[in-house]
Amino acid sequence: MPKWFDSLEGATGRSVLSLPGSLLRVLSGGTKKNDEGAALNPAIQMGLLLARIHKATEDLEPPRARSELARLTGFFDLPAEPLARVENFSIPGLQGHRIPVRLYSALRDNRMRSAMIYFHGGGFVIGDLNSNDAMLRSVAARSGLSIVSVDYRLAPESPYPAGAEDAWAAYQWFQKHGNELGLNPGSMGVGGDSAGGNLAIHVSLMAKKKRIRSPEFQALIYPWVDLGDSAIADSSMIELASGYGLTGAMLDYFRRHSFQTGTNFDDPMLSPVKASRSALKALPPTLIQLCGFDPLRDQGRRFGALIQEAGGEVNIKNYDSLIHGSISLAGTIKEARSMIDDLAQFLEVWV
Repeated sequence: MPKWFDSLEGATGRSVLSLPGSLLRVLSGGTKKNDEGAALNPAIQMGLLLARIHKATEDLEPPRARSELARLTGFFDLPAEPLARVENFSIPGLQGHRIPVRLYSALRDNRMRSAMIYFHGGGFVIGDLNSNDAMLRSVAARSGLSIVSVDYRLAPESPYPAGAEDAWAAYQWFQKHGNELGLNPGSMGVGGDSAGGNLAIHVSLMAKKKRIRSPEFQALIYPWVDLGDSAIADSSMIELASGYGLTGAMLDYFRRHSFQTGTNFDDPMLSPVKASRSALKALPPTLIQLCGFDPLRDQGRRFGALIQEAGGEVNIKNYDSLIHGSISLAGTIKEARSMIDDLAQFLEVWV
């Protein structure tokens, strides 16, 4: 697509979505409610209708799906907030592989900073360092925490466990070398959205398994925590499997491209809802942010309930009118901005 078309599409979309909510509901077919009686945000409802002009992700080859995400990123996001420190570099992974990372910090001084190692979403297939750039800048500015975003390897070029290996390698590297960059290894947590939330939990579980220092906290934004068949029975997976951005077909697409035939999706390192009670209890203090119109909503709730039952510390925040991916809509959707505010507030405790 030519750049002028992108600009026109973005400007048109933002103008349409700024119309009064009552008008947007009429134009997009009336109020839509989920099984719990919550109403879908009217701007998102209209946005989903407009998005039908684009091919579904599951109908695109991964390289095209990535380029489409990159093209659309920023249409409805916050503006990229300037920070004192934004640095791109790479760290060593396995077998000579280098892992690109981006460091965000609102301050540049000699003080050792608490940090969050962050993993973007995208079903292990799409996404990069730019996917959450504006959101992470905003969180860094509001929380005072330094954030390191990790550009882990993607499938199908690098199928599982490549992404998980990069996530674990990145956490270990920053535990050993973070102080060289002004990051305090003793006050370092993990975070991620969707598949990135899965990788964040993977790191926490691996730390316990390998008996190294565990993350101080976990920040999980609509995490994908059940890749197995048990998720099929979730009410949200049944009711919201199509028409709300993330679809059941898209989840199948991600699994098909990311994992080999015969993969055991009940392995707790892949589906944390299957983790033992002792492993769940050992998880660090956790924030889970869930959206009312997300097919992953109920598995996120199940995971949070399992942590609570095991005696762990977890705070579950629900955003009833939003869909999967809403944290990237904060420039247009007021309710989505509250996700960023709540995340920053959670992280402030460790600054």
